[in-house]
Amino acid sequence: MNDFSDAGGVAARVGFKYQDHVAASFVLEMIGDRRVVQIECETSDDITRILNLGGSVIPEYVQVKTTDRDSKWNAKEICARERKNEPTSILEKSLLADKHQPNARFRIVTRRSVNATLQPMLEPLEKRDSGGEISALAKRLKAKFPKTTSKANHDVEYWTLNTVWDPRSGLEHVETHNLQLLSRLAEEAGANPSYSQAKNIYRDLLQMVEKAASASRKDLSQKALARTTVQAWWNDELAKIRTYATSTAKPYRIRGTNFFVEVHNLEHQAKRHSLGYDVQYERRVWRSVQLSQYLVTWMAELTLKASELAEIDQLNLKQKLEEGLRAIRAHRTLNARALLGDAC
Repeated sequence: MNDFSDAGGVAARVGFKYQDHVAASFVLEMIGDRRVVQIECETSDDITRILNLGGSVIPEYVQVKTTDRDSKWNAKEICARERKNEPTSILEKSLLADKHQPNARFRIVTRRSVNATLQPMLEPLEKRDSGGEISALAKRLKAKFPKTTSKANHDVEYWTLNTVWDPRSGLEHVETHNLQLLSRLAEEAGANPSYSQAKNIYRDLLQMVEKAASASRKDLSQKALARTTVQAWWNDELAKIRTYATSTAKPYRIRGTNFFVEVHNLEHQAKRHSLGYDVQYERRVWRSVQLSQYLVTWMAELTLKASELAEIDQLNLKQKLEEGLRAIRAHRTLNARALLGDAC
């Protein structure tokens, strides 16, 4: 019989890993949301998000809970004190993190969702009816701890009205969500990372988060990931993705339609073979204009290397065309101006 339990050290390690992945998700969200200006790890709370909303700096204090039970979170559980006469409940600990700003917000991230007693807290702040169910819940919770207030003079009723309960399934779910978000952000920025590239970038992001969480509180700058710093790191990663994509790109991905028409195909007894092609006529007119247009289409392929072709995009198309014309002038007797003139 196995009488071992995951309580203690194992649970603590799982909790820290889960918290790091949650912090990483907030960092990724910050990349895509200019309103988030900083993510702090293990400062005032487990995680702190600094928001800039309408010119006002607003902290959001985030507690991450990984305790496992068969039941959902409920009002009784978050109000249970570890020490009867001290503000040691989950609710109070979250509220007491509020020490600095007048418009603080709060968030509880858990692996389990909530039951009916806390259901109103699942609603985003901007969608709540301040006079509805959340107001009634705020009054009930305040009645539990009428004297508990934060250093910023906020009470339990304020906490309830400004707290979002954010259930996120286990670590694997959070990691998968983060990888999808990372890939989407990269795609929106014009990059297309492979799965292995996304995993490597995410691994580096986790290391950044872990380093911030482990840093001493004596130097709070080491515990904060500012948006400007993260954005610079992100831009470098995007540049690496684009460089790799260009170096491995294949210029010929599809087969075009044939322009020339086969006029003869001679096979000889000897080991030789000859083919003949002609532009042919259209309405009794030799297709010279169509030929020049066709040749212009293939000018880059005729004059540039495969590696150079893979680099062509809408931003450097003119430059690459000019390079092709220079190559023609340098190595061919073909009059490039006349060729382009016929194509116009």
